[in-house]
Amino acid sequence: MNIGGAPSVVFEQLRRIDKTKFELFLLTLYPSKKANFFSRLSFLEPNHDIRFFLKQRSLFDLGTVFRIFRWMKKEQFDVAYTHLFLANVLVRLLAILLRVPVIFSFEHSAYTNKKRYQRIIDRLLAIGTTRIVVSTPSVATFTVASEHIPKKKFMIVPNPISLPDLGHIDRGAFRRRLGIPETACIIVSLGRFSEEKRQEDIVAAVASLIQEKRIPDIWALLVGHGSREHSLRLAIEKNNVQERCLLVVEPEKAKEYLRIADLFVISSEREGQCMALYEALMAGVPVIAPRLNTIEDVIIDRVNGLLFSPRDVRELASAIDLLYHDRDTRRSLAQEGKKTISDYAEKSDIKKFEQGICALLNP
Repeated sequence: MNIGGAPSVVFEQLRRIDKTKFELFLLTLYPSKKANFFSRLSFLEPNHDIRFFLKQRSLFDLGTVFRIFRWMKKEQFDVAYTHLFLANVLVRLLAILLRVPVIFSFEHSAYTNKKRYQRIIDRLLAIGTTRIVVSTPSVATFTVASEHIPKKKFMIVPNPISLPDLGHIDRGAFRRRLGIPETACIIVSLGRFSEEKRQEDIVAAVASLIQEKRIPDIWALLVGHGSREHSLRLAIEKNNVQERCLLVVEPEKAKEYLRIADLFVISSEREGQCMALYEALMAGVPVIAPRLNTIEDVIIDRVNGLLFSPRDVRELASAIDLLYHDRDTRRSLAQEGKKTISDYAEKSDIKKFEQGICALLNP
């Protein structure tokens, strides 16, 4: 339950689902970092937050696997709902063995990096899975093609999104705290510091815009945490933009940085339903994002955002340059983005998911 995309989906669904209809348990398989969602789970009943720790995150920790099996058998669940590969394998397999009536497995992204053995395991476990939940049609299409799973197995459930009340934040004071001038153009990017997010492309684009004197007063805030923090710091030093590209390791406060953003940039080469994208649209921040199927489910180029080719630093820099100098386009994209997210909010109603569960339990 580290602060991040997949855990935020779990948290929001747990928070919103009707507690008078469903008794909820949260099972986790390994410890979380300091920045996590556990402190916000007061809506769960006592002893319904269950934490097992698989040694070395291994399926071959048979003692822990047996304890999970025994606990699931005792509780006699009606529904099992798993997220991410380890849980999708272990807990889903145990649910199949225990004949849990309804079994859901969530695919969070179009996983182009899945290994062959992982695709084979997913394909085999899909036979005993009631529905594979995805957040967008593009993820369903990709998974059907790559894992050869029948399309009828899939259930599209748009991720619920939320944004804290940002009205109380003093933009000027926020900027001064970070040492950023009032008139500077601030790019914000939210996300894990991981290989597929490619924040180093943002660093390179900002460096080129400064060096070519196209945008002399540009700043970039890369907000998140993850394994590539050190590599990103090295990239910032290599491009000599230490004063203009700031790594902000405050994932629990990440959304607050949208309050001071002039532009929001995603640089990923792979995404599922990018929660940060939806939050930026909700906050009314103009968006620049890569041309990925899951992004294009939401963003229409030059209508509610700007798109660029993944890994293309020059095209990314040009998109930033365009929006910096064209305030009218910036304003138009932000307005259309808010309309997009308003339409989406109606589709992401958790009640439709509840109805789907009940229909499967009582066919």
